[in-house]
Amino acid sequence: ARVLRPGGVLFIYDIAGDREYLITHTGYRPHSKEEVIEAAECSGFVTDTVVEPASSTADCIALFGQESFVAHGFDRVRPMIYRFVKP
Repeated sequence: ARVLRPGGVLFIYDIAGDREYLITHTGYRPHSKEEVIEAAECSGFVTDTVVEPASSTADCIALFGQESFVAHGFDRVRPMIYRFVKP
């Protein structure tokens, strides 16, 4: 927020899903949608858009193979997209 000019846009592309699995297997602690929005708004941003897109996994499965896709936990996560604006 400190370096973004007024009217500037902050995009966040994140993952959500099986929280315990992500923490245990990747060391990543996903934040809830509410936590992300609250943190952005506390930093002075206005929430513009929050999207939980229906993701296509076909490309990832084609690249890694179904067995590896599941073995690495990609079937347990989903994308999250946030768009915030600095007033």
